[in-house]
Amino acid sequence: MITPFDVTIIVPTLNCRSTLGVTLESLLPLVRAGAELIVVDSFSTDGTAELGRALASRWLSVPPGNMYSAINAGMRVARGSWLSYLNADDILFPETVRSAVQWVPDGVDLFYSGTVEYLDLEGRFLHAFRMPMPCDILPLACDAINAVPPQGAFFRRQVFDQLGGFRETFRLAADFDFFIRARQRGFRFARFPRPALAGIRVHDGQYSHRETAAHQAEARRAVCENEVKASIGARLCAHLRFRLRNLDNYALRLIRISMICGGVTLSRCMDFPTRSSHQRSGPPDHPA
Repeated sequence: MITPFDVTIIVPTLNCRSTLGVTLESLLPLVRAGAELIVVDSFSTDGTAELGRALASRWLSVPPGNMYSAINAGMRVARGSWLSYLNADDILFPETVRSAVQWVPDGVDLFYSGTVEYLDLEGRFLHAFRMPMPCDILPLACDAINAVPPQGAFFRRQVFDQLGGFRETFRLAADFDFFIRARQRGFRFARFPRPALAGIRVHDGQYSHRETAAHQAEARRAVCENEVKASIGARLCAHLRFRLRNLDNYALRLIRISMICGGVTLSRCMDFPTRSSHQRSGPPDHPA
């Protein structure tokens, strides 16, 4: 069992004041319980740094260019024995996180949210997805699908240290690469059951919308460089389990998108529509 006092959460930032306040407010109950919150800013000019200094436990500054260099910088100086990071436009559900850190079984090296909720910038619920089991992480990775949401994923410091942190040769998919390497190294994963640990606030400014092709290219490169392999049968079973578990969420997504955004244009299995007149633009989810 661990406590919030053992946890450090890193938030990388770059000109994201418009979304950062809600993100940090979602973390403050954990900070009050003893968790460490480190904001790592990349020379913001819109007041982001001032907001981060006011609300974070610690504040660092690194040059812009790669979000994962900011995350690595924060994790290297973190005091917690468990580490996590959160994009500057997403949120954690603090009471659920407190429950999760008390739930984590002995011997687990990394745990992640079994469900992730998707919200709009005003906090309205859009839809959710149930994430795959640990046994399906590598079979799904073969098809460039990240089965471990970085929002709500917590891992022991020794995982970070032994893997050498996030590889900064990636600009968009270093978390995917990190989880692949951790799984291949034999670290033990656990999926926290419902409710969700994190909420992803979706908007047109996110790199996941603006640079989908580049993100997928990096994910495929991670698969190749790590020589991820799984049998055809394992891959098909993993896809089938994932999709059958989310049939109700697919239906709910179509309903909510139609109600709120007025359109049902979808791309990949967990994506929000690439463009909608009802979505407001905002800063990217990978801000550094």
